[in-house]
Amino acid sequence: MEAEQISITAKSLNTGNLDEIQPTPLTIVICATIIKKSKRQLLEEGKMVGKLERDLRKRKGFDSVQQAVVVATLRTNDEFQFRFGQLFREYDLTQPQYNVLRILRGEKKPLPILEVRRRLIARTAAVTGLVNKLEKRGLVEREHCSEDRRVWYVSLTEAGKKLTDSMDEPVMALHADVCSGLTKAECRQLVELLEKAWSHRQQDAA
Repeated sequence: MEAEQISITAKSLNTGNLDEIQPTPLTIVICATIIKKSKRQLLEEGKMVGKLERDLRKRKGFDSVQQAVVVATLRTNDEFQFRFGQLFREYDLTQPQYNVLRILRGEKKPLPILEVRRRLIARTAAVTGLVNKLEKRGLVEREHCSEDRRVWYVSLTEAGKKLTDSMDEPVMALHADVCSGLTKAECRQLVELLEKAWSHRQQDAA
């Protein structure tokens, strides 16, 4: 009998014939379960219009939840790039240049330029140009490898370390500000999910 009620209730909801549904405790539970599942399915398929769609003034939801993930990530990255770009301009730096300074400070010894390039957050083929500009400002210095004259090593100068140290507090404050809408637990979870996303692509590329 219960199986029959479930079948009739589900069919009535699907066809829109709500008059056929008998209002019993069982059918009420069935209806609530089916409606909840339908909402979850719509959300997973990206059909429910949310804040991101409204911000982008989309007339309908995303075509898939994967599309929503990509767009949300790009939108967030754009906001972060804008905010940090403003901060770095106060020090006459770009984000990649600051990244080079942080890498060299963390290593505390000269590094081959190609190794610096491998450690950069953003992919770029112009690492030599980054180093050239920093060298002109006296923030880094270069020297040939004693064993292979084709290899250049780059290291942080005292002026470069002083500038990088002076930026620690405002950079950390901006980190906290742009993530202020998330708890620490949510931040850790987000990092894990993003690492899972790009590490999967790295495995495919390998």
